[in-house]
Amino acid sequence: MRAILVAAGLWALSTTQGAALSCLRPDPARAFQAASDAPAAYVVLLGAFAFDADALPPAVSDTGQVLDPGPIVARFVGNGLTLGGFNSPQARAIVVQPICAGAWCGRIEPGVQVMAFARKDGDRYVVEADPCGDWVFPAPDEATVTQIIACLRGQDCTPIQRP
Repeated sequence: MRAILVAAGLWALSTTQGAALSCLRPDPARAFQAASDAPAAYVVLLGAFAFDADALPPAVSDTGQVLDPGPIVARFVGNGLTLGGFNSPQARAIVVQPICAGAWCGRIEPGVQVMAFARKDGDRYVVEADPCGDWVFPAPDEATVTQIIACLRGQDCTPIQRP
């Protein structure tokens, strides 16, 4: 758990056009564990991003073209995770990096409540929006929020079984 910063201190991907994208089901507990095991430090955020949606690549290229989008500077407003919960107010610039795997690209929808894992990169934070949804979770339910708080506290961090 050493790589998760509290905010107060703040698969298999196919790259050919003819093959399908194959992903594990996105899970915040798995993301928490991956961030915790990573050499980089992460913060967990709950809130919304504001940026020009036209700067994002399409979710799937209609031509099958491999896309390599650049970073987008977004404004995040919400809360960061602390041992007390998502109770550290945050309003800051965060870099959103869309990641593409072949013709498939990840997205964050501006203005939609998300739980996001932001990697500390020098003096900035970066959220990777990959096509499998490994680091950004739209509209997290209360069980998910409670689970991630438990993960930070060193309690049960087993992925929730979802229908």
